Order: sequence, then C-alpha cells, then structure tokens
Amino acid sequence: MDFAIMLRCTQCLLYRSESLFIYMWRRWTCAICGLEQPLGSVHYRGSSADCSLLVSRFNEIARFHGRLYQNGSE
Repeated sequence: MDFAIMLRCTQCLLYRSESLFIYMWRRWTCAICGLEQPLGSVHYRGSSADCSLLVSRFNEIARFHGRLYQNGSE
C-alpha cells in the first residue's frame, strides 16, 4: 500500500498530496504558484487513494468559497 501526506501551500492555499518520501527533504514546491517552502504542518497521513480524495474535496470546498489562487491573482 502506498502512503501519502496532505500539505497546504502558504501562498495560494492549494492542498496537495505528496508521497511520504518527501519527509527526507523537508521541503516541497507548490505546483500552482511555484513557491518552495518547508514541509510545515501535515493535514493528513494515509493511503494515497484516501489522500487524493481528501485533497480533491478540500480544494473544491476552497474553490467554492473563493479562497484559491486564480490566474495570477488572489
């Protein structure tokens, strides 16, 4: 079983799923805004499938409330 963690970008507020292998580097780069940042707080640990599902749900909720980075403007 693959394990993953759920992280949240400090700039664009996007949730993202990463493999547990990222713990070795303690840094990650946001796919949307490109900000490299420390690992920070982990919002969820679990299977990759569960993590991906939660990331999708959390980002959809944030998008609904207008809290996500959109086309270069916040």
